[in-house]
Amino acid sequence: MQANPTGWEAAATGSSVGYRTRRSPSRVRSWWQTRQWSVPSWQALLAGAMLIGLLAAFHQVVAAGVSRAEARHAAERTHGDSLWRCNALTGRSQRTECLRQIGADAETMTAWK
Repeated sequence: MQANPTGWEAAATGSSVGYRTRRSPSRVRSWWQTRQWSVPSWQALLAGAMLIGLLAAFHQVVAAGVSRAEARHAAERTHGDSLWRCNALTGRSQRTECLRQIGADAETMTAWK
């Protein structure tokens, strides 16, 4: 009878197959220690270096996205403050000129998109 590679022993229980026992820890440890690894060490090092490179590239992309989002939010905040300041002016001609200078639509008093 060939050993089960998963470590579970099958037991027939009625119409279905059940699993009742597991290998003892000492048998698992001895199996693990006698395991022959087929990956040479240079391949494992190459895979590790590639993983580190991919993580670094992912970090760079995420950091650039966060930086662009922060810059966009700052620009929107500044433009909103300018828009509020222009709308607070009392004269219609002053308000229209101020909105034109910041690049907003004077009729709707909102920023162009």
